[in-house]
Formats: sequence, structure tokens, C-alpha cells
Amino acid sequence: MINPKKITKFDRTEAELQEFMLFAIMVHGKKAEVQALKLEYFLTYLAAFTGCELPFQMVNIAMNYELEDEEDENLLLKALKMYGLGQYNRLCQAIEDLLKLPDLRTVTVEQLVNCFAVGPKTARFFIVHSRPNQEHAILDTHVLKWLRLQGVNAPESTPQGKHYAEFEKIFLTFVRHSGKSVAEFDLEIWKSFATV
Repeated sequence: MINPKKITKFDRTEAELQEFMLFAIMVHGKKAEVQALKLEYFLTYLAAFTGCELPFQMVNIAMNYELEDEEDENLLLKALKMYGLGQYNRLCQAIEDLLKLPDLRTVTVEQLVNCFAVGPKTARFFIVHSRPNQEHAILDTHVLKWLRLQGVNAPESTPQGKHYAEFEKIFLTFVRHSGKSVAEFDLEIWKSFATV
């Protein structure tokens, strides 16, 4: 199960990496510990139904398993609703795109942001906390608040495009001066501001 307080792990198995990618899209706008638990129940249910071990295999089968005489089109949508993961149409579209990605161990930020509902923050979150020595900033509300406390005129919500790159550069300067990795620095900020 995903532990938001110990989110950084560089030696994830393929199954753990796929689960972490699903968590990255499911935690958007939600409490991390709540979504982690819901995701665990969701995957346990799909594993029992499909007999698969890899989360992407489970969701692929569920997405293509049409239900008869039910309001939900397929098993994936039904399971998402059953465990209250929220944003159902967004998640279904995002999962469909995620299944088309190359190897999660080498996928780039650019490839991730081409997936539906995966923005620059989510893409960087996945990469920074699953690979060592990554130089990306996860500009979530906590990091932006921290930047404002340092005197930076940072926005309240995640910037896009060139503005993301500008604030990422500023944040990475702070990280380099700290002597910590981006993953360590990011998690430290999250723990001090987040209500999990």
C-alpha cells in the first residue's frame, strides 16, 4: 500500500510502480492517506476479479469488461465508484492513456503530460519520488505556500507553461542550497503543511 508519509521509493517493483502511477492521478485534490487506502481496496477488488498481479493489467481488463443491466458501462467505472475514488470520468480517461505509456521506469515528463489529466505537477511527482537524483519541482499548493513564506511572489495554485518553469527554477535553487535531494525537500515541505 502507498504510504504518503514515506512516498519516496526508488526500488519499486513493476506492480508498485504502476500502483504509484495510479495513486499520482487519484490523489489530485484529495487527502493522500484517504486516497491511498481507497486505492488499496480498489486494487484488491480488481485483483480478486481479474486474477492479475499488475495494476495496469487489472484496470485494462476492468475497462474492457462491459457490465450488463447496470448503470455503469464497465467494471472499471463501477469499481472506481464503489470505492469512492471520485472524478470518475477524469480517472477513466487518464487510465486509458496511462496504459499506452512506455516503460514507467524511463517515461519522461513530456510523455506523462500528454496523458489526459496528467499535468506538470503530477508528472514530476511520479518521477521525483520513483527515481533518484531527479531535478524537477512539484509545484503543489504546499510548495507554493512555502515559496511565498520565503518571499517569492508565487501563485496560490499550480502555474502552467513557462510560469511553471520559472517557479521550478526558483524552487530548485532553494533545494540545491539545502544540500538535500528534491525528493527529501519536497516530502519535508509536504509533511509540514499537509493535512493527510
